[in-house]
Amino acid sequence: GDGGSFVIEVHPNWAPIGAARFRELVESGFYEGIRIHRYHKSGFAQFGVSNDPEVTKYWDGKKLQDDPVRHSNKRGTVAFAMEDSHHRTTEILINMHHNPLFDRHGFAPFGALIAGHKDVERFYEIGDEVDWDDAREQGEKYLSGFPKLTRILKTRILPNDEVV
Repeated sequence: GDGGSFVIEVHPNWAPIGAARFRELVESGFYEGIRIHRYHKSGFAQFGVSNDPEVTKYWDGKKLQDDPVRHSNKRGTVAFAMEDSHHRTTEILINMHHNPLFDRHGFAPFGALIAGHKDVERFYEIGDEVDWDDAREQGEKYLSGFPKLTRILKTRILPNDEVV
């Protein structure tokens, strides 16, 4: 979809390691210009593959230890995606529905959408069409072949008095 915005409220008490990494990534501008590369309206939206393969390699060297799951993967919660234990880096899942299977597999939510649910539902529904390995290895060169993917234009930390 075109246009719109969403706000994630971070809860460090849910997943302190994940919350700290998300803040670090937002403050560094990591998510600006990247695409929502995986989206199933019936499950989740996923983003966090850099357009620059060298940036991806850098963050791959900074894998996070897992946070315990203290909050369920309910609709609107956000968690780091991972392929295995202790493999969280930059990719984020937004749960479109309650995903209790993610709880059992160790996806620890660190926050939740507090605004923009309708805009998130308007992301371009790509499913699993984007090859994850190609996206990570080639970045923009590969991802530009999917012109309909929703792109994140700007990210920032909101002061408490500006939160909706």
